[in-house]
Amino acid sequence: MNRKKVLLLGGMGEVGRILQEGLCNSYDVLVADIVKNVPFDRENYVHIDVTNFNELREKVSPDIDVIINLVGLPEKEKIITEIEAEQMCNVYVLGSYNVFLVANLRNIGKVIFASTNHVTGNYESNGYSKLGRPIDTSDYPSPDSTYGAMKACAELIGLVFSNECPISVISLRIGTVNNNEMNFLASNDRVKRTLLSKVDTVNLFKAAIETNVRYGVYYGVSDNPDRPWVIENAIRDLSYYPTESAKDLIEESSSKKAAKKKMMRKIW
Repeated sequence: MNRKKVLLLGGMGEVGRILQEGLCNSYDVLVADIVKNVPFDRENYVHIDVTNFNELREKVSPDIDVIINLVGLPEKEKIITEIEAEQMCNVYVLGSYNVFLVANLRNIGKVIFASTNHVTGNYESNGYSKLGRPIDTSDYPSPDSTYGAMKACAELIGLVFSNECPISVISLRIGTVNNNEMNFLASNDRVKRTLLSKVDTVNLFKAAIETNVRYGVYYGVSDNPDRPWVIENAIRDLSYYPTESAKDLIEESSSKKAAKKKMMRKIW
């Protein structure tokens, strides 16, 4: 059985590095990014700027089965300058449009768009829903920033392409992902509710790769107590079952630290 070929656009970012490792045993993974000098030698890396349509069209091979669009920019203020807005628009709106358009031209059947929980950020405060219930993807978008608004726009562009072209589009409003998740959990109270662990990040994207759903928007978060978002539709449509929680990870880390201290006392 041939393995699916997956293109990670923005694959050198935080989520991309997790997926590089987590998907490679199940899929043929090609990493693409705007970074020209990667810190390693690899044959499956290609330089691509998604804002350059001609370059994107030239370098995206028609034998790709799934494109995962992870392209992003460093975090900015909620209200940004006109220069920053133009840059952000180029990446999140024009760049996303280019990706969908090239997918259609190359007959690539699926695009997974890494959206953000900030699309509905005004409904949440410090990881708690302000609605009196978990936030659902059916709730009208209420972005907490320019970034969230542009991600919402890209989600809707994906809907247009899914309606008009033979493309499956899955938008994942991912929670808090960090390669140093234990340090992040220790330093940020919100993450105890919004964490999408590294293991569950891989689980979520695998589920999105394998689903037959034509179009859908889903929150991606681990099985944390008091998580602010509904994931029942991700469980139903994608068969995404989170296997970790921030609470369990913290308790496991505490147990390991206690065991290490006990061992050190015995040694001394």
